[in-house]
Amino acid sequence: MGDQRLGRKDKEIIRKDLTLNSRSLIDLIEQVHKKKSDFKFKASGSSMTPCILDGDIITISPIGKNKQLPGEVVAYKNESGSELIVHRITKRSGEFYSIKGDNTTYSHHLVPAEKIIGIVTSVEREGKSIFWPGRNNLNKLYKVYLLIYLFKMKLFRFVKKFLNKIFN
Repeated sequence: MGDQRLGRKDKEIIRKDLTLNSRSLIDLIEQVHKKKSDFKFKASGSSMTPCILDGDIITISPIGKNKQLPGEVVAYKNESGSELIVHRITKRSGEFYSIKGDNTTYSHHLVPAEKIIGIVTSVEREGKSIFWPGRNNLNKLYKVYLLIYLFKMKLFRFVKKFLNKIFN
Protein backbone atom coordinates (compact mmCIF):
# COMPACT_ATOMS: atom_id res chain seq x y z
CA MET A 1 0.00 0.00 0.00
CA GLY A 2 1.25 3.44 -0.88
CA ASP A 3 1.11 6.19 1.71
CA GLN A 4 0.77 9.83 0.75
CA ARG A 5 0.35 12.60 3.32
CA LEU A 6 -1.65 15.58 2.21
CA GLY A 7 -1.47 18.77 4.27
CA ARG A 8 -4.65 20.61 5.29
CA LYS A 9 -5.03 23.74 7.46
CA ASP A 10 -6.01 22.06 10.72
CA LYS A 11 -5.62 18.35 10.13
CA GLU A 12 -3.50 15.87 8.29
CA ILE A 13 -5.09 13.45 5.87
CA ILE A 14 -3.36 10.19 5.08
CA ARG A 15 -4.29 8.75 1.70
CA LYS A 16 -3.62 5.07 1.16
CA ASP A 17 -4.00 3.07 -2.01
CA LEU A 18 -6.73 0.52 -1.44
CA THR A 19 -7.96 -2.13 -3.85
CA LEU A 20 -11.64 -3.02 -3.66
CA ASN A 21 -13.73 -5.41 -5.68
CA SER A 22 -16.41 -3.75 -7.79
CA ARG A 23 -19.30 -4.61 -5.43
CA SER A 24 -17.46 -3.11 -2.44
CA LEU A 25 -16.58 0.00 -4.46
CA ILE A 26 -20.24 0.46 -5.44
CA ASP A 27 -21.32 0.09 -1.80
CA LEU A 28 -18.71 2.61 -0.66
CA ILE A 29 -19.67 5.17 -3.34
CA GLU A 30 -23.35 4.83 -2.43
CA GLN A 31 -22.58 5.36 1.28
CA VAL A 32 -20.47 8.45 0.53
CA HIS A 33 -23.20 9.83 -1.77
CA LYS A 34 -25.81 9.40 0.99
CA LYS A 35 -23.80 12.05 2.84
CA LYS A 36 -23.99 14.28 -0.27
CA SER A 37 -20.23 13.99 -0.82
CA ASP A 38 -18.13 13.31 -3.90
CA PHE A 39 -16.07 10.12 -4.29
CA LYS A 40 -12.67 9.89 -6.02
CA PHE A 41 -11.02 6.73 -7.30
CA LYS A 42 -8.53 5.51 -9.86
CA ALA A 43 -10.11 4.50 -13.17
CA SER A 44 -9.07 1.26 -14.81
CA GLY A 45 -9.65 0.19 -18.37
CA SER A 46 -9.65 1.84 -21.77
CA SER A 47 -13.33 2.03 -22.72
CA MET A 48 -13.46 5.82 -22.20
CA THR A 49 -10.18 6.68 -23.96
CA PRO A 50 -9.27 9.46 -24.79
CA CYS A 51 -11.42 11.30 -22.22
CA ILE A 52 -10.59 9.03 -19.29
CA LEU A 53 -7.39 7.00 -19.35
CA ASP A 54 -6.40 3.97 -17.32
CA GLY A 55 -4.99 5.34 -14.05
CA ASP A 56 -6.79 8.72 -14.15
CA ILE A 57 -8.41 9.80 -10.88
CA ILE A 58 -12.10 10.45 -11.46
CA THR A 59 -14.60 12.15 -9.20
CA ILE A 60 -18.10 10.70 -9.06
CA SER A 61 -20.67 13.14 -7.66
CA PRO A 62 -24.20 12.35 -6.49
CA ILE A 63 -26.71 12.81 -9.31
CA GLY A 64 -29.34 14.62 -7.27
CA LYS A 65 -32.79 15.11 -8.75
CA ASN A 66 -31.68 16.14 -12.23
CA LYS A 67 -32.17 13.83 -15.19
CA GLN A 68 -28.88 13.07 -16.87
CA LEU A 69 -28.28 14.51 -20.33
CA PRO A 70 -26.82 12.98 -23.48
CA GLY A 71 -23.08 13.59 -23.49
CA GLU A 72 -22.65 13.31 -19.73
CA VAL A 73 -20.42 10.58 -18.32
CA VAL A 74 -21.95 8.54 -15.53
CA ALA A 75 -21.07 5.66 -13.23
CA TYR A 76 -23.63 2.88 -13.19
CA LYS A 77 -24.14 -0.65 -11.92
CA ASN A 78 -24.45 -3.50 -14.39
CA GLU A 79 -27.66 -5.55 -14.52
CA SER A 80 -26.73 -7.75 -11.55
CA GLY A 81 -25.36 -4.80 -9.56
CA SER A 82 -21.96 -6.46 -9.23
CA GLU A 83 -19.87 -4.30 -11.57
CA LEU A 84 -19.22 -0.54 -11.72
CA ILE A 85 -19.02 0.92 -15.23
CA VAL A 86 -18.21 4.49 -16.28
CA HIS A 87 -19.55 5.38 -19.75
CA ARG A 88 -21.21 8.22 -21.66
CA ILE A 89 -24.95 8.73 -22.07
CA THR A 90 -25.85 8.90 -25.76
CA LYS A 91 -29.64 9.04 -25.54
CA ARG A 92 -32.45 9.19 -23.00
CA SER A 93 -35.81 7.43 -23.39
CA GLY A 94 -38.08 8.00 -20.43
CA GLU A 95 -36.46 6.36 -17.42
CA PHE A 96 -33.85 4.52 -19.52
CA TYR A 97 -30.52 5.71 -20.85
CA SER A 98 -28.54 4.46 -23.82
CA ILE A 99 -24.94 4.33 -22.59
CA LYS A 100 -21.68 3.51 -24.37
CA GLY A 101 -17.93 3.82 -23.83
CA ASP A 102 -16.17 6.34 -26.11
CA ASN A 103 -13.63 3.71 -27.19
CA THR A 104 -15.90 0.68 -27.59
CA THR A 105 -17.23 -0.95 -30.73
CA TYR A 106 -20.03 -2.92 -29.12
CA SER A 107 -23.60 -1.66 -29.01
CA HIS A 108 -25.07 0.67 -26.45
CA HIS A 109 -26.33 -0.60 -23.11
CA LEU A 110 -29.88 0.34 -22.12
CA VAL A 111 -29.62 1.28 -18.45
CA PRO A 112 -32.55 2.08 -16.13
CA ALA A 113 -32.20 5.36 -14.23
CA GLU A 114 -32.05 3.61 -10.84
CA LYS A 115 -28.80 1.85 -11.85
CA ILE A 116 -26.96 5.18 -12.29
CA ILE A 117 -25.09 5.98 -9.09
CA GLY A 118 -23.28 9.19 -10.01
CA ILE A 119 -21.93 11.57 -12.59
CA VAL A 120 -18.26 12.18 -13.44
CA THR A 121 -17.49 15.77 -12.45
CA SER A 122 -13.70 15.86 -12.70
CA VAL A 123 -10.72 13.93 -14.02
CA GLU A 124 -7.13 14.18 -12.73
CA ARG A 125 -4.21 12.93 -14.80
CA GLU A 126 -0.66 12.74 -13.45
CA GLY A 127 -1.61 14.92 -10.50
CA LYS A 128 -3.20 17.68 -12.59
CA SER A 129 -6.85 18.41 -13.14
CA ILE A 130 -7.72 18.05 -16.80
CA PHE A 131 -10.54 19.87 -18.49
CA TRP A 132 -13.88 18.36 -17.54
CA PRO A 133 -17.02 20.42 -18.03
CA GLY A 134 -19.90 20.41 -15.64
CA ARG A 135 -23.49 20.80 -16.67
CA ASN A 136 -23.31 24.56 -16.02
CA ASN A 137 -20.01 25.33 -17.73
CA LEU A 138 -19.95 23.52 -21.06
CA ASN A 139 -17.58 25.51 -23.21
CA LYS A 140 -17.78 25.72 -27.00
CA LEU A 141 -14.94 23.26 -27.64
CA TYR A 142 -16.56 20.57 -25.51
CA LYS A 143 -19.95 21.19 -27.12
CA VAL A 144 -18.31 20.63 -30.52
CA TYR A 145 -16.73 17.40 -29.22
CA LEU A 146 -20.12 16.17 -27.97
CA LEU A 147 -21.82 17.03 -31.25
CA ILE A 148 -19.18 15.14 -33.23
CA TYR A 149 -19.29 12.17 -30.84
CA LEU A 150 -23.09 11.93 -30.84
CA PHE A 151 -23.22 12.43 -34.64
CA LYS A 152 -20.61 9.68 -35.08
CA MET A 153 -22.79 7.30 -33.05
CA LYS A 154 -25.88 8.10 -35.15
CA LEU A 155 -23.89 7.73 -38.37
CA PHE A 156 -22.48 4.39 -37.17
CA ARG A 157 -26.01 3.07 -36.41
CA PHE A 158 -27.26 4.26 -39.82
CA VAL A 159 -24.39 2.58 -41.71
CA LYS A 160 -24.85 -0.62 -39.70
CA LYS A 161 -28.59 -0.77 -40.52
CA PHE A 162 -27.87 0.03 -44.17
CA LEU A 163 -25.26 -2.73 -44.46
CA ASN A 164 -27.55 -5.21 -42.70
CA LYS A 165 -30.28 -4.49 -45.26
CA ILE A 166 -27.87 -4.99 -48.14
CA PHE A 167 -26.31 -8.21 -46.89
CA ASN A 168 -29.32 -9.85 -45.24
